[in-house]
Amino acid sequence: MLCLRILRDHRILCALLAATSAFSNMLYVQAGHSQLYSVHWLPLILLLVIRAAEGRRAPRLQALLAGLLTGLLFLSTYYVAWFAVLCSVIALILFGWLGGTLRAGLAAWRTTLARSLSRLTWGAVGLLLGPVPFAVLYLPTLGSAGRSLGGVLQNAPEPIDILNTGQRNFVWGPLTRTVFDGSPRLSNGELGFGLTPIALALLVTATIRFCLRTRAARSRWNRAALTTSLVACTAILLPMKIFSVVSAWILVWFLVPGSYAIRANDRIGVIAGLALPLVVAFLLADVLRKTVRHPSWRPRVIAAATAVLMLLALEQANVGRNAGIDRPAELAALAAVPVQPPGCRTFFLTVHRLPAQPAYESSIDAMLISQHLGLPTINGFSGQFPAGYGSVADPSAPDYAAGVARWIDDNGLVSGVCRYDETAHTWAKVAGR
Repeated sequence: MLCLRILRDHRILCALLAATSAFSNMLYVQAGHSQLYSVHWLPLILLLVIRAAEGRRAPRLQALLAGLLTGLLFLSTYYVAWFAVLCSVIALILFGWLGGTLRAGLAAWRTTLARSLSRLTWGAVGLLLGPVPFAVLYLPTLGSAGRSLGGVLQNAPEPIDILNTGQRNFVWGPLTRTVFDGSPRLSNGELGFGLTPIALALLVTATIRFCLRTRAARSRWNRAALTTSLVACTAILLPMKIFSVVSAWILVWFLVPGSYAIRANDRIGVIAGLALPLVVAFLLADVLRKTVRHPSWRPRVIAAATAVLMLLALEQANVGRNAGIDRPAELAALAAVPVQPPGCRTFFLTVHRLPAQPAYESSIDAMLISQHLGLPTINGFSGQFPAGYGSVADPSAPDYAAGVARWIDDNGLVSGVCRYDETAHTWAKVAGR
């Protein structure tokens, strides 16, 4: 629907572009972080914003819904919501700046505000109400946690990672594996940016073309096209670091509220994956406009565009499994957990599997068991752990038992503590507790 607003009456082209977004390689390389799939709410929010701005069919209601959805998105996935708001602010600044002089831009914004005050008010109401669940959950912990700039830059991608399509990409995977030649960057889900070569070439072409056109014409269409291109470029370049310390993200970290909560800034790539098809739609629409004077060229241009977009969609494909959950197996494993004995008020997991599981797997198992039984657990997993948690985060660690005992004492868990052996499916009450 978004692409059809740009490429009128070209449904096949728009369907291919939509597939490119829905199955974006930039999203696939992040498949292990399933919360990022909330990016698929953004087209709906953007459509609501556009329709509200046009003033058709209950614009106040659509503005309210856009604000509510955006606010709710912060609880569903903070990353997607925060990146979306950041890119929206950048887009608004760019769109106003590309309108000409600063005075003209400010005048245009004043006019827009005057004409759209009611819709903006309803949108602001939604944007205030939507994050209430997020605020209730996270405001009590505000100030007790946050990322360091050094930690963010340690996980940040480098320019070479723009070429990292991921080792499972159907078209480019073999070349990527050859170029990176066993480098740990190839399998690091935080560094595989996932931008595919045809998409990159089209983005560069579109950005250059719209930059040249904007010098001669400052129509809203050209400004929207260039703004979309520049936002996509920003989403790709902003998290990059050079020489391990130089990065534009430093400005974001110091100037933008909420940035200290972002650990993996490369995940902004999911926004680029959403913007890229719109950039290509603008580019194709611009090319097709040139065929008005030469009608005989139009069928050939459409055929060529269809072929290119088919390749663009194909290069998003991947083979193999990057992440997955076997739901029947998970449910069967939970069903096999016996009910805890009387007197158990909290529990921790013991693990005897060989080879040892990754720490997060055992900890997440404990969280699922806790949810299944309605019984609190000491175990857990997150991007950050509370002070003193230490080896409790890894049930297979040699000092895990000592870490659990220390955590129990430090937190005053004086009675009702049990341990559950996930291999033997047995419960035992901790002696003296």
